[in-house]
Amino acid sequence: MEANQSRNGIIKKKLLIFFILSITCICCRTLVDNRNISNTFPAEYFSSYEKLVLYENGSFFLLNNGSMLAHPIEECDTISKGVWRLNDHHNLVLNSIPKPDPKFSLEKNRSSSRDSLYFYIEKPNESFALAFEVMINKKRILTIKKDRLAVLKSRYINKTGVDLFEVSTLPDHKLPSYPIFSDSINTDSYNSFVIKMPQIGFCDYEYQNFESEEAEFVGKRKIVLNNKVFIQN
Repeated sequence: MEANQSRNGIIKKKLLIFFILSITCICCRTLVDNRNISNTFPAEYFSSYEKLVLYENGSFFLLNNGSMLAHPIEECDTISKGVWRLNDHHNLVLNSIPKPDPKFSLEKNRSSSRDSLYFYIEKPNESFALAFEVMINKKRILTIKKDRLAVLKSRYINKTGVDLFEVSTLPDHKLPSYPIFSDSINTDSYNSFVIKMPQIGFCDYEYQNFESEEAEFVGKRKIVLNNKVFIQN
């Protein structure tokens, strides 16, 4: 009887020691993970021409690193900005603040020549040019690639003189299509239209909009984002 009790006591002690060691290992691993994370943020990571800055408050900036360019060219300082978080796999997840859409406007006028429809593009001197699409009554499409365009009214409008006009930009590289105008117009009253462009510059093309973009940590000092390797300075 005493031998059995002694054996049971030894087994209980071994189980208790095993339990304590298991908890200790889990805690140690957690501390290691936390230590790696705390050493990672805040920090700056550099690729060939870009710099990724992670702040402790959860914000990030992806910047041009112009100092590393052999021949500096026109560039935008901020390529992207937003917030970061870590997912369950301890990978970095980036969400950008969307860049505001450029503001276009359309001015309606009456031309002395009523047989035609006239379209004019006004843009700032330093702005990139965009192409525009004019849809009339959902079926007939005009593409404007120059500063002005004139077409015969009889080819495009209804006999009633009231037509649905929809004007938008055409997608260009990284820029989507921007709607500008949609309304029914009496072309006996208005047959001349001026599309006024805002400033469209290099930053509008270069901005990267990350939506739950995942970046992977490689060791303690590297991040791989969009197939680019960023190394902590």
